[in-house]
Amino acid sequence: MSRTALVARHTERGSLGLYAAPLGAAGATPVIWDAYAADDPPARLDAFDALIVLGGAMNPDEDATYPWLGRVRDALREAVDLGLPVLGICLGAQLLAQALGGEAPAGERELGWHGVELEPAAADDPLFADVPTPFTTLHWHRYSCEPPAGAVPLARTWSALQAFRIGERSWGVQFHGEVGGE
Repeated sequence: MSRTALVARHTERGSLGLYAAPLGAAGATPVIWDAYAADDPPARLDAFDALIVLGGAMNPDEDATYPWLGRVRDALREAVDLGLPVLGICLGAQLLAQALGGEAPAGERELGWHGVELEPAAADDPLFADVPTPFTTLHWHRYSCEPPAGAVPLARTWSALQAFRIGERSWGVQFHGEVGGE
């Protein structure tokens, strides 16, 4: 049985990067939704097996300039309601937090390669259990994530929450693990 993951992009340069290989190894084919150019996903969300929302240069409070941000929030909310696995990366994590009742306020700018420390809950998390702590990854954001009540914090830097889980199948990560050192 073929599986598909809807991948929402905010710019034409958005890419799964290093996440493409594990997605393929899991037997899932990415289906790109250029949210900045299309009003709706290419099919109903229940036709997909997962939703991944990539980062972008815009901020989560710029709906007036980037009107598709609201549509992406709606898609995130619907995907969570459907029980689909969800991964929000940077802007995607901020939109996930907002979509589910949290916030994404402006905060300390983090730019460059920095260490991330795992929280105790990461030891039992399906995505983070095997990740070493600390680990170094790319950061490129000024806004942070304040997920809704009940979210599980999974990783932090000196200035902000870097990863969280909502429920059993939805994750937000502020850092750019999809970007390799090269």
